[in-house]
Amino acid sequence: MIMMPLEQQVCSLDLSKRLKELGIKQKSLFYWINPEYTIDNVHEIIYEQNTYINPPKPDFYYSAFTTAEVMNLLPNRITILGNEPFDSFRLRIQKSFIVEHDMVLIDTYIANYHCDTTECSGEDSWLDRTLFPKNMWHENSANTLAKILCFIIQNNLVTDEWKKQWIK
Repeated sequence: MIMMPLEQQVCSLDLSKRLKELGIKQKSLFYWINPEYTIDNVHEIIYEQNTYINPPKPDFYYSAFTTAEVMNLLPNRITILGNEPFDSFRLRIQKSFIVEHDMVLIDTYIANYHCDTTECSGEDSWLDRTLFPKNMWHENSANTLAKILCFIIQNNLVTDEWKKQWIK
């Protein structure tokens, strides 16, 4: 069995920083330590059994959310008012691949919110409508989902109820 490095199981330091900037509560099993506070300015992840640490400085750590933790943060559907019945979008995640220029296949994760209603006839017919113009993707599933979380917060696609639960 090949062990996956922890860095591939959690969202990147950059996405972790962005989620913190967007106000996501910093409660996770793992935390990135700000490289400015480490020896030799290295990227370091720590495990916190109590799922919350009390940092000496506000920018000392960033939650390194796992795929499961980001999935828990994401709404299972997003409703856009004003275009009923085509206003309800559900999260869809796929494992796929990309082909590098030297014909090497690289596993990747693709995600988007897809409309759960279809219009098959008429001038505005379509079979698959997505909430985002382009799918979010990355080789790391936590990064794929963290990108979606950033997008929906930045574009105010979350409800006030969701914000009360997850934004500090």
